[in-house]
Amino acid sequence: MCAALYGYEILHLGCEISYLALVPQILVIHEAPAPLEPIDLRRNSLTRQVHDAIRDAIVSKRLPPGIRLSEAALAEQFGVSKTPVREALVRLVAIGLVETEGARGARVVTPSRDRIRHAYEVRGGHEFTAARLAAARAGRREVADLQRVAEQSVVRAEAGDAPGFREFDALFHRGVARAAANPLLTELVENSFSLTWALRRRDVPVTGDSIECAHQHVSIARAIREREEQRASMEMLAHIDKVMNMVLVALEESETTAV
Repeated sequence: MCAALYGYEILHLGCEISYLALVPQILVIHEAPAPLEPIDLRRNSLTRQVHDAIRDAIVSKRLPPGIRLSEAALAEQFGVSKTPVREALVRLVAIGLVETEGARGARVVTPSRDRIRHAYEVRGGHEFTAARLAAARAGRREVADLQRVAEQSVVRAEAGDAPGFREFDALFHRGVARAAANPLLTELVENSFSLTWALRRRDVPVTGDSIECAHQHVSIARAIREREEQRASMEMLAHIDKVMNMVLVALEESETTAV
């Protein structure tokens, strides 16, 4: 059964529908995405679980780019009330994976070079500041943890362990943000990191040299350990710019191949 909201056909997960996209006179047909698994209500932080489930469905394209989202349909699929779904969508809008269109509701963002570039530019600004503050404020244990995580990212990259590298890459960047000892900045870094991670995994799953990126982690960690604020911040910014350029090149190559 398909539902209607604000005069538009919307996705009721589990049914196959077509709808008019925002681009005039273009009919976009989406295959019915795979059903989403119910949420385990026994676990804590229900909103967080719903958020992660929707984010993962966006990354895997079970919720395809441009699809309209229904709170009621998502709540039914997850086996929860609409409240945690609504709260999760608000967070996903704030991060940038979902966009609102006023009375028309919300939809998953579509692939875009500009969107990826803007996301990395914002992330670079936040992490530039985080690295500078981490070099000034990080405690002895935090410094040691950053060095360990950075070195592990090198080990995983050199072993060709892509999932392992991604794990320690995330641990490193989040660790630098926490070491900055600024909760507001930590949240901003988390949001911008989550956006670039999701867009990269969805739109450009294969990119460049993780080994070089991992060695950059080690160099940034060393600058933080040596309390070199300017060096740490500039190396972090160069690192984010490097990754952004790799992602954009890979996106261009994938678009060329598709043509």
